[in-house]
Amino acid sequence: MEENVEVKSDEMILKEDSVEYQGGNFDYFHLSKQNYSRFIKESGIIKKRYLDGYANVDFDYIYSDEYKLKFMSITDNQVVNERLYNCAISMLVHRDGTAMEDFNAIDYQTGEIKAKQLLNEKPDMVIYKKSTKSKIRICDDYSLITIHNHSSNNPPTGGDFSSAFNFKYRFGIVVCHNGEVYYYKVGEKLFSGTIFDKNVENYKSCGYNNYDAFEQTLNLFIENYVLEWRRL
Repeated sequence: MEENVEVKSDEMILKEDSVEYQGGNFDYFHLSKQNYSRFIKESGIIKKRYLDGYANVDFDYIYSDEYKLKFMSITDNQVVNERLYNCAISMLVHRDGTAMEDFNAIDYQTGEIKAKQLLNEKPDMVIYKKSTKSKIRICDDYSLITIHNHSSNNPPTGGDFSSAFNFKYRFGIVVCHNGEVYYYKVGEKLFSGTIFDKNVENYKSCGYNNYDAFEQTLNLFIENYVLEWRRL
């Protein structure tokens, strides 16, 4: 879930720009799960919080051809599609076994990463730092595609749609730890993430399971807010 909340300082043990996806100081994509765990312990980059059985990534599936194919038709630009896939693999390896989320915003034409947050400390959300907001705001409206992970395996949340509306993202991708991938896009009508999340809870209180509650809410909001979503 993305939250449009400003953090005044970066109280991290490492600057965000010193951890890179795909071709920077360290490339998570080319690191096996076992070697990644050893790297984390030796480097001290982040205290990786493993939870018993919770939020474990289905590595057999995400390294499969079937999983990669989900990304290859997201756009007509294969460079962008490859970037989205590589970001997905990287963040899933990074966040395996944790409730933390990683975030990337890429240019829809070039695939260049324009903004990222890889060291979020609060579970199940991305709280934008000032530096992240600044990088997003200098980009043209509807020029960025966002991608982040959901350890909960939930479809896009109210917070995700609100961020897409407020920052005028072209569209967003959610990658779940169980291998599900979701596409979402907002329309031009003012969107309330709070109302969305309340609708999800209302459906759950009526006996719907978690996924069905999200699906019912998403389909309801399609009519009222002209949003788009689909499972890839």
